[in-house]
Amino acid sequence: MVLFTAYATIEQAVEAIKLGAFDYLQKLFSLRQVLDVVERAWAARQQQLEKTTPLHKLTPRERQVLALLAEGKTDGEMAEVLRVSVRTIHTHVSGILSKLRVSNRLQAALMWQRVAFRGKIQSFTDG
Repeated sequence: MVLFTAYATIEQAVEAIKLGAFDYLQKLFSLRQVLDVVERAWAARQQQLEKTTPLHKLTPRERQVLALLAEGKTDGEMAEVLRVSVRTIHTHVSGILSKLRVSNRLQAALMWQRVAFRGKIQSFTDG
């Protein structure tokens, strides 16, 4: 959260940050200042979310497999895209389910989609 205010004392700013505000801007701020603080707040939130999800436990290859799985690809299609065997895909999926502590592919795909919705998917697919 970013607080925009016409007037704020140091005490009010400190209180806002204690309550969860990332930063605050006082009246007469420029568009560039707004964009800068929002971008920094977004990046900080993404880092916080990344630390709170088990997706960080996945290897780069497992992330690729999970991204394809979430797209609805079959094992054969994933194997073709990644140029590996279907057996290797099964091994990766097994590792994904174990690391994410979910019991099926749908749960893993939903977790991936939830994170993607939060705007984190790029950081995971880049490895």
